[in-house]
Amino acid sequence: MALNPDVVFAHTTLAVKALQAKSRTIPIVFMFVSDPVNAGVVASLARPGGNTTRLLLYEESIAGKWLGMLKEISPRLTRAAVVANPKGFTYDYFVRSSKTIAPALGIELAPTPIENDAADIEQRIGAFARVPNGGLFVPPDTTTVQHRDLIIALAVQAFLDEGSRS
Repeated sequence: MALNPDVVFAHTTLAVKALQAKSRTIPIVFMFVSDPVNAGVVASLARPGGNTTRLLLYEESIAGKWLGMLKEISPRLTRAAVVANPKGFTYDYFVRSSKTIAPALGIELAPTPIENDAADIEQRIGAFARVPNGGLFVPPDTTTVQHRDLIIALAVQAFLDEGSRS
């Protein structure tokens, strides 16, 4: 910011907040910020205000589309675990938007906060998987991306286990 650029591009909530703390006049364009309003990065999506604007990667209603696809893939689905790290900015964003659509789809939503720890992820997904007709809704965040192979393996194992109980 000391170079006084014409514009700055940022790609995470933390980066945008750090840049805003350094300048309220240099334009900041961002993406990969799932909930910019609640994160305090912009005043509203329609009128961001200040020197910050965005390219929105995920609009809030996408959670409903993802849950709808999950139900379409597995019509017997009655429960969905929202698996993400609550310390990230995406967790509340996707849980909140999922809560509005889940009842209409006949899905009981189970917010399933995970830490950045393989044992924690195994324990929480394993506990959820013990009850049949469940599915995982795994919104993108750094923890779920980092542990995607483990989460996929646990989901496959749960699917196989449920199939063997039927």
